[in-house]
Amino acid sequence: MLHRYLLTFIAVIGLTQAHAATAPDAIPSPEPSASDILDVEENLEPPSEEAQKAIEETVALESDQLAVISLDELSADVVPLTREELAKLAEQALTLAKQRTVEAVNERKTNPRLATEPLPADQLEAANSEYDEKMIRLVRLRGAAFDRLNIILDEWEEKGGDPDLIKEYRDYQHAVQSDTVSNATIGGAWAGIKIWATSKDGGLRVLKAFGIFLLSVLILLYVARLIRKGVSRSLSHTEKISTLLQTFISLVVYWVVLLLGLALIIASLGFDVTPVFALLGGASFILAFALQETLGNFAAGMMILVYRPFDQGERIVAAGVEGDVHTLNLTSTILVTPDHQLVTIPNAKVWNDVIINAVDLDKRRVDLAFIVKDPQDVFEALSTLPPLLLSQDEVLKDPAPEVYLGGFDGRGAEVQVRPWVVSTEYRSARRSINLAVLKHFTEKGIALWVPPIEEVEGV
Repeated sequence: MLHRYLLTFIAVIGLTQAHAATAPDAIPSPEPSASDILDVEENLEPPSEEAQKAIEETVALESDQLAVISLDELSADVVPLTREELAKLAEQALTLAKQRTVEAVNERKTNPRLATEPLPADQLEAANSEYDEKMIRLVRLRGAAFDRLNIILDEWEEKGGDPDLIKEYRDYQHAVQSDTVSNATIGGAWAGIKIWATSKDGGLRVLKAFGIFLLSVLILLYVARLIRKGVSRSLSHTEKISTLLQTFISLVVYWVVLLLGLALIIASLGFDVTPVFALLGGASFILAFALQETLGNFAAGMMILVYRPFDQGERIVAAGVEGDVHTLNLTSTILVTPDHQLVTIPNAKVWNDVIINAVDLDKRRVDLAFIVKDPQDVFEALSTLPPLLLSQDEVLKDPAPEVYLGGFDGRGAEVQVRPWVVSTEYRSARRSINLAVLKHFTEKGIALWVPPIEEVEGV
């Protein structure tokens, strides 16, 4: 069953990777095998004329042609180009960006808000709105030109292009865009937001990516839960693994699947997750130093899971607290006390202290002591108590219960009663046996010593 869940998870991740399969920076396919190479060599042929023509057309793109080519198409077309060809194409892209910048600057000169002769109030609002829409459209066209320039510069930089020239191009872009931000108006910004939200390369693209991300995360959560249930079901058939360890392993598998799946989903959407892992690696030392006690509790929890001094539902005494084991997490052990309270104990304190497991073995002895006032009644108590104990449903026949004289003191003769019961029924059996012995002594007229009530001063 488990392998089916794993295959399902791999299929889901494959669906998310398909979204990025057409991107220029998609992960390359594996190296061909020897048989594949032989098959190719038997069918060698020169490159098609269409391929050479496509390269020539890309290199010969003018600024006006770059303005209408899509980003995805341009990203694919620049891959086979050399450094020299990319340098020529970068010049055309920079020319396009300059042209768009000039258009935006010229339009800015017509800003009605800066006119020497202000327009009438009834015309000013309409003029401002028209200007903002034109300005935002031109700024967006300039942004699209810079997007194309960045695609070319990135490819050029990867192929060893002139770093000084590439930096000069990027500095120009930064300066132009900074000037746009400093001259922005509230009305223009709002108009820009509306245009961006409805554009194919803006809001719609982000909305599509968010939809894919959300759907992928929902599927990932569903698959992770299936895998967790499959792991838990598989481990439940292994007797050597405790219930606590089964729960812990299934939980770890669940979170590992979630984290790896989330990283793959984010990477498939075009985001680089390498810096995140580098940051986590650098911060691990600081976190380890700051969380020494927490890590100590975690290590103690792992020791408890491995050596299994107790399991879920068992009655134990740990760190001086008696209770049934409710949960064991990464840092603490939670017990339910007999009066039904939840007590959380750090794992390090549990592991470093004495642990008494009352139900790890199937049988447990009940130790009771009764002080008979009259020594003459001791013989009757010793002879009648064993049959009484064996008649109780809670008392085991093997080993047989023990009843013997423990000693004498000023209070009377001490009769020790030690029957054996099932460990899980210890508390209820102890109460029943106590009540049965008391009733038996009352019926036989055997008087027991009762601690005297201390006199209260002034009474």
